Amino acid sequence: MMYGYGPGMGWMLVMSLLWAGLLAAAVWTVVRLAGPGTPGRRREETPAEILDRRLAAGEIDPQSYDDIRTRIGH
Repeated sequence: MMYGYGPGMGWMLVMSLLWAGLLAAAVWTVVRLAGPGTPGRRREETPAEILDRRLAAGEIDPQSYDDIRTRIGH
């Protein structure tokens, strides 16, 4: 006999696991949505982006730019 203590210990365990699962899902969602575009995370530059940056900075001349661009396939 339970003497008015509710549905019992089994439901407390189930509810605890449910809340833990919901919290874990919320944390996972936030981390997933924060993704690679968030501040503080650096995205790796593609070879074409590096080449464009070097041309813009004057590190290479337009002829070298065209030659390298042809070789990398862009």
